[in-house]
Amino acid sequence: MKIAIDTADLDCERIDGTRVYLQNVLKCLGKFAPKDEFFLLHKTKYNKLLQPVEFVNYHNRSLGKGFWWTQIKFARAVRKLKADVCWMPIQQIPFFNFSAPGGPASGWKFKIFPSRADQSWAGNFSSVLNNLILNFKLIFNGRKKDKRVREVSVGGGTKYVVTIHDLAFKKGLFPDHFPLIDRLKINFYTNMAVRRADGIIAVSEATKKDLIRFYPDVDENKIRVVYHGFDRKNFEREFSEKEKRVFAKKYGLVKSEINGNVAVQDYLLYVGAIQPRKDLVTLIGAFNKIKSQGTVNREQRTKNSEQGTVNSEQDISGDVSGLKLILVGERAWKSEGTLREIENSEFRDDIIVTGKVDFKELAMFYRLAKIFVFPSLYEGFGIPVLEAMASKTPVVVADNSSLPEIGGEAVLKFETGNSGDLIRRLRKLLANEKLREEMVKRGLERVEKFSWEKCARETLKVLKKVGNNFDL
Repeated sequence: MKIAIDTADLDCERIDGTRVYLQNVLKCLGKFAPKDEFFLLHKTKYNKLLQPVEFVNYHNRSLGKGFWWTQIKFARAVRKLKADVCWMPIQQIPFFNFSAPGGPASGWKFKIFPSRADQSWAGNFSSVLNNLILNFKLIFNGRKKDKRVREVSVGGGTKYVVTIHDLAFKKGLFPDHFPLIDRLKINFYTNMAVRRADGIIAVSEATKKDLIRFYPDVDENKIRVVYHGFDRKNFEREFSEKEKRVFAKKYGLVKSEINGNVAVQDYLLYVGAIQPRKDLVTLIGAFNKIKSQGTVNREQRTKNSEQGTVNSEQDISGDVSGLKLILVGERAWKSEGTLREIENSEFRDDIIVTGKVDFKELAMFYRLAKIFVFPSLYEGFGIPVLEAMASKTPVVVADNSSLPEIGGEAVLKFETGNSGDLIRRLRKLLANEKLREEMVKRGLERVEKFSWEKCARETLKVLKKVGNNFDL
């Protein structure tokens, strides 16, 4: 089978969950399907940290940059390849390469730039116009289920599978957290992708439910849930004392040092983009509150424990004078509000924003953290939750979207956006070592359900079924 894949996102400078997803699935596809040919189509040069692995059945094609790249250069390349199926990992598909009404068997294809020798343009103008009307009708008015619209399929006979990561931009969720132009663009492309794809991969049951909610006209049977995985080798690695010492000194986290062995300052950790949807304002507010209350009298804590009141709402977090908050990730859209919150914090010197880090350092941040906190308002999946659990770090998440689904009973949950509730969960974990150990144990059991190998096998199964015209 000939399989085309849009890998252009791996050229990008910024690393996010969707790009990590694509990179890791590509580590497996060529190995699991050695008799199939995979064509990796991108623009110019891969990000060194996202470079795909090489297999003999992988064919990298650099198409160069260009206006409306996916819709023109990429679409033209797929059509030229005559691929059986094309996988679009970033929720959009070409739509200017559709066949005329009647399907690809009619032998007519809509071309954006017909050659001079092609004399059919004028004669087929009404068909072209009709096809465009049907396509735009599909985007904006899909619920009417026009039979003619459903008969129009992607040109060249290639089947398309699209991965939908989340629908946060939709009205009723968090559209205000996106710049207007970006929101309109993402919404436009996603509408087309969902309604035109032959198969849809949803990254969680929560995302599938959102798809059914926002696209009730789309056949539920063409949606398959395929969970993400995590880089087991990277996040289960052990680090030497030398590596820990170098890391701690680089980020100002040395609590003490004896004979070359360092004790690292306690810190709360967040990993992800700096943007409003991640709700870091709630996390920063909780951190400020915990820090402001300072050191708690240890005798009182011991007394509370003996009396069985250790879970009361008193401050039981112990000595937090050295506690840090580390935000690992790059600035994304509308990050200014979060950065202002950090600057205005009384404890801004204890808040570290790292920017981009490599994967080895990321694993170190997870492994040495006291608690990983993921306060996001909405997630399609949430790969950092798996990475933290695999790194033997207790996890606290907001109770929304896919986060309870992915974390299960291995994470503590707090009410989304409720700083007070988050403070209670953090105090509880900071003060209770046995609970932290129990959460680590649960986390390690939970991550066994997820792997990139499993994700790749299930993705390949979807691609094969769609490419061979089998029902999902």
